[in-house]
Amino acid sequence: MAHKEPFGLSPIEAFSIGTPAIFVNDGGFRDSIIDGKCGRLLERNDVRSWHQALSQAKLPEIRKSWTEFGRKRIEELKLSPQQQAEKLHNIFQN
Repeated sequence: MAHKEPFGLSPIEAFSIGTPAIFVNDGGFRDSIIDGKCGRLLERNDVRSWHQALSQAKLPEIRKSWTEFGRKRIEELKLSPQQQAEKLHNIFQN
């Protein structure tokens, strides 16, 4: 797990393919994950919480909810492929 990563794309990738985003509550993961809404942010050494989060992630209704919220989060953060392509296009136009 990353230590103080400024902004990891791993949660965004997880949201986009419907994989539960379960990450350490550290660095840039806090920028994209809203705990309990689109995944979980957990303390690095809290083994019990990690087991609980994995149990949560097994439940289809939670996986569905996290995926839906996560995909909305991608849009909010302007990180969809289309939004990123538009940003690059604008950079090259200027």
